[in-house]
Amino acid sequence: MQIVRTNDFLLKCKLVDFCNVHVETVQHLFWDCMYAQNFWQKLVDVLKSKDNAFECYYKGILLGVSSGRPNDKLQNFVIICAKYFIYLCKIKDNGLILEHFKHSLYQ
Repeated sequence: MQIVRTNDFLLKCKLVDFCNVHVETVQHLFWDCMYAQNFWQKLVDVLKSKDNAFECYYKGILLGVSSGRPNDKLQNFVIICAKYFIYLCKIKDNGLILEHFKHSLYQ
C-alpha cells in the first residue's frame, strides 16, 4: 500500500537520488538487509530464552503471526514495535542496536 516510503518508491517519484548498493524495498528494509537480519537474530535469541515458541520468518515479520498460540498477540506487538524501530533508525540514520530497542520497548 506504499505506507512505508522506501528509497525505491521515492526514486520512482523522483524525490531522491539513488546511489545505494541495494534497492531499498520494504522486504529489504525489514528483512533482507544484513543489519535487519542481525537485529532480528539477536532479538530472537533474547526472546527464545523467555518463550521458546517465538519464531522469526519473513511472512511473520511482514504480516504478523497467526498460529493460534496464546503469545501470538504479544509476538505481533513486538514485531510491530521492532519494525517501527527499524524504520526510525533508517530515518535518523542510526544503527540497529538491540539495547536501544529494548529500552524503547520498555518505554
